Amino acid sequence: ADKRLSAIREFTEFGSGFRVAMRDLEIRGAGNLLGAEQHGHLSTVGYDLYCKMVEETMRELRGEQAAESVETHMELKVSAYLPMDYVSGDYQRIEVYKKISQVASRSDWEDMIEELTDRFGDPVKPVMNLIAVSYMRKMCEKLWIDTVSSRKGFMTFKFLPNAKVDVVKLIERVNALNGEVKFVGGGSPSLVMTQGRLSDEEFLNRAIIALEKLTADK
Repeated sequence: ADKRLSAIREFTEFGSGFRVAMRDLEIRGAGNLLGAEQHGHLSTVGYDLYCKMVEETMRELRGEQAAESVETHMELKVSAYLPMDYVSGDYQRIEVYKKISQVASRSDWEDMIEELTDRFGDPVKPVMNLIAVSYMRKMCEKLWIDTVSSRKGFMTFKFLPNAKVDVVKLIERVNALNGEVKFVGGGSPSLVMTQGRLSDEEFLNRAIIALEKLTADK
């Protein structure tokens, strides 16, 4: 109670309601979202994820069917991150990571590079890889791809079991790539690309170009 009163005293200016609510969540924890039990802290999941979880829980309570979504898991052999000497501040790093995670098109990619160059200087290789991987993930999610893994000279794109994909159209587009991508059917449908003599970064960019052709109208 003392902590809550202190928070109210601390935030008295116009528009402080949100900050008071956030401080209250920090004090008492987010609990099991909407239930009676209160434990844990918002900071352990992050504000965006917390809001997403609350929205999903509200939909369940209203009896609404949750919107289906895909979250592709990436296992690639490239270094993709923000070096501390490129973006140093914690809050800045979170902001930049969030912006990069929203790159969903070539124009987004170019705009992101332009913004980073303006704010922090020319992006180094791990940053360029991070943008490329984020863009790839967005395209894979459009195709209902569950995992992307790069091992032993091959890159494999594994579809979710319940993938909502027009298989006939997909195979037509794969065939139009003249063998660059192969469709593997069976119990776990997937797409496979061969690395050959390409470097890991070149292979990543080659895969992105192929995915752009496969997701052209999505």
